[in-house]
Amino acid sequence: MELSPHKQSAESKIICVKALVVEDDTEQLKALVKLLKSPKRFADFHVTEVLEAKFGYRAENILAQHKDDIDIIILDDRLPMKPGNRDRHIGLKIADYARGKGITCPIIFYTGTVDTNKEMDRFMNGLIKINDLVPKAQGLGFLTTVIEKQLKVYHGVAS
Repeated sequence: MELSPHKQSAESKIICVKALVVEDDTEQLKALVKLLKSPKRFADFHVTEVLEAKFGYRAENILAQHKDDIDIIILDDRLPMKPGNRDRHIGLKIADYARGKGITCPIIFYTGTVDTNKEMDRFMNGLIKINDLVPKAQGLGFLTTVIEKQLKVYHGVAS
């Protein structure tokens, strides 16, 4: 019997997951993909596939096609819907779109927003339908910890 890409292997106890990264900055996108694909980055998980979107419309297309098999979404809060679009506050719309499609996996805002305290207040008060918010200034090490924590909760892995 062949295992689905994001099922737990009885032999290895490692859960294979699929991630979606939504980031319009090419260098940030590359860094996030590299982080997720790094072997043995996460103790209990192996990222087998990383889907990438630089624009909101592409993220929505991916979410519609893969709504049942994405395990985690890393989402820049400020990116355009399409090339040349001046509205760069699409992250919230994408999070709402995902939740509206019934996608329950963790969504982590990875934000470079200067006014992170305002975003954090909105998150803490339940106004943003995400699971966590990580300021880019905290770095990829902190993001790794948050990703692992969120995947453990989502997949019911004991700490």
